Amino acid sequence: MTKSSSLFLQFFKKKSYWVHTIILIQFISVIFGALFFFLKNETGDVIGGSDPTVINRSLLALTKAFIISFPFANIVYLLISIWQNEKINRSQTWRLAAISDSKFYLDNSLSSFISYFYLLFLNLLEITILFLMTFVCSKGIRKAFNYSFQNFIKDMASWNWEYLFNWALLVILFGLSCYLIVSFLNFSSRSLIDFLPGIKSTIAVNFIRFLLIIIISWLLYKIINSIGPIVDIYNGVASAADINLRRVILEYFGFDLIILLVNTFIFSKFVEAKQNN
Repeated sequence: MTKSSSLFLQFFKKKSYWVHTIILIQFISVIFGALFFFLKNETGDVIGGSDPTVINRSLLALTKAFIISFPFANIVYLLISIWQNEKINRSQTWRLAAISDSKFYLDNSLSSFISYFYLLFLNLLEITILFLMTFVCSKGIRKAFNYSFQNFIKDMASWNWEYLFNWALLVILFGLSCYLIVSFLNFSSRSLIDFLPGIKSTIAVNFIRFLLIIIISWLLYKIINSIGPIVDIYNGVASAADINLRRVILEYFGFDLIILLVNTFIFSKFVEAKQNN
């Protein structure tokens, strides 16, 4: 039998290829973006003209371009990783691994999710390195940073750390739900196509997927609708916001857990591998 950890590493290595490819494309795009900012002299406002050396302006332009490209790179990889996740789930070659279907699905989904955070980590690392290089080379940046850092330390004392942690946890649960929902739509619709007669037409398949999307959208609406009052409450009573946010996290966690269990069951019992996938 194949170990679950070994299969997970194989999945992660395969998906890391796309992470590194996006990082390379992002870097090339950032070079051109930085050149644009440099020629437009938009970085001059940041350093206030007090340290207008070529190397400082170049580093600031690179940092600015990386920050702008950050959300686009992550959205692109999210879509690619979801597509690759579903492709592996139906791959006849990968399904030959000597491991249970449930562990196969969990390893594949978890490796996709972890690889997404791997991309986030690499992006943050690149931005941090560029900022540190700029900080070392630019006297103007050091002065501005020291002033901002002192105010930042003072403001930290008034932060509600539990509230921020809960929001971070909610974002993680939302990212996980993206993979789970797509898998659910794919598994359920494909299972109906493969095992029920009379629904082979494209119209019937799209109709089934449309109904499933309506059901999931309604569930997500109920969860997201309960997030709105939290933002309003937080402006006045932080404790009430914390209580409501914890409730939303539990609801979202329950939603993800139910979809995960359903996906695992459908994948184990009904989802068959496809040839030449």
